[in-house]
Parts: sequence; structure tokens; C-alpha cells
Amino acid sequence: MKKTKKTNQERVVIYALYNEEYDDYYNDHSDLLSIGIDKERELKKYCEEKGYEILEVVRNGESNYIPYKLRHLLEVIYKYQTIHCPDEYIAKVDKVLIYDIYDLCSNVSEFNVIFEMFNFDHIEIETIKQGNISKNSFKELEEKENEK
Repeated sequence: MKKTKKTNQERVVIYALYNEEYDDYYNDHSDLLSIGIDKERELKKYCEEKGYEILEVVRNGESNYIPYKLRHLLEVIYKYQTIHCPDEYIAKVDKVLIYDIYDLCSNVSEFNVIFEMFNFDHIEIETIKQGNISKNSFKELEEKENEK
């Protein structure tokens, strides 16, 4: 008899980023690829520990170019778009899970755009390093960094 995994009904999409510099034929950058693989494993382990149901693992190359990031994040949102009804909404995914908020954005402006896109569709952002991300999370992190 096949057992079904018990989940707490949290459905997640893992957003795993990889450094694409390993395409350089003259230098061995396998350590950079290895870091991305290790992070993805940690994300999967985190989901297992929390009882999250993984709907998909989206793999993407790291980039500081905001249109590139937004394009791939929008693909996730459109694929799992929330159905809005008059008195309620039906979410197809509960969270997007990433390793670190700094993998997703590098400043408050980028963060606000990305946060609002997900928030509109009632999709939470959670990271292994910072936990659940709220509207002021990035600003608070920057303030802590500046205090050091």
C-alpha cells in the first residue's frame, strides 16, 4: 500500500538560482555550479522539514539585470496565477521559496516591485535565511546592515 505524504497544505514553488559562469571553457567554475546545487538541495530539505508540497523547481541563472529577473518571476506568477472571485480568491500556490532575499533583489526598489507582483496574487515569499518576507523586510535588512 502506497503512503501519501502528509503536508500542511502549503504548496510551494522553489526558485533556485545558479551561477552561469561555468560556461567558460578555459576555467573550471564547477565550484560555482556546486554552490547552486547545494542551495537547491537545502531548499528541498527545508520543504521536507516544513511539510511543504513542492509543485515545481524553477531553475534560473543569477543576474543583476532586473528585466531578466522579472521575466522569469512573471512566468512563475502566470503559471500559478490566483483565481480572483468576488468574495474570495483561489490560490494555486502559496509560496515561492528562495534561498536568500539577496538572490532575488539587490535594493529596496527592486524588492518593492517583486513583492507587489507576488502580493497581488496572494503568493508569499519565503527564504531559508530570512524566513517569511513582508513588505518592509528588505528595508529592515538594509538598516541592520548599515548599523554594523
